[in-house]
Order: sequence, then structure tokens, then C-alpha cells
Amino acid sequence: MAQDGDRAAPPLREPLAMALVNKGVRLGALERFEGALGVYDDIVARYDDVPEPALREAVARASRRVKRYHQPMPRHYINVLVHISRA
Repeated sequence: MAQDGDRAAPPLREPLAMALVNKGVRLGALERFEGALGVYDDIVARYDDVPEPALREAVARASRRVKRYHQPMPRHYINVLVHISRA
């Protein structure tokens, strides 16, 4: 859902988009994956149809991270986690 403020202040859109990407990265690092996905969804909703290259890059980064969170964990990592949890 694009917000009117995003259309009204073009000079602020790029820094805001980068701040949102960084927020999503930080939430992911804190293992707050649902919050991170919400931020990435917000980025895509706000900036998916804009032509500016920097904003397109923010959308691409957000989309890549969403795909990463939705991919199943490789079996090797699951085995390592199980081994660690039993130690």
C-alpha cells in the first residue's frame, strides 16, 4: 500500500527506502523474521512502481530477502542444529 507521503517528498524516498532495508536486515539478525518480512513487504508496496534506480534496488533487495526467508533450510544445517541442541 503506497502512502501519500512517499509521493509528496521524492528527496526523502531514497533515504527512507535504505533505512527500511537496514531495519529489515537488523530485525533478521535479531531473528525477528516476521518483523523483517513485514518491513520488506512494506518496501515492495511503497516502491515497486517507481522508476528511480536506487528505489528499484531497495525493492530488489527486499524481494531477495523475502525469497531467502521462504526457502527451506538445507538439510546439513538442520543436522548441525539438532546436534548442537543435543550437546
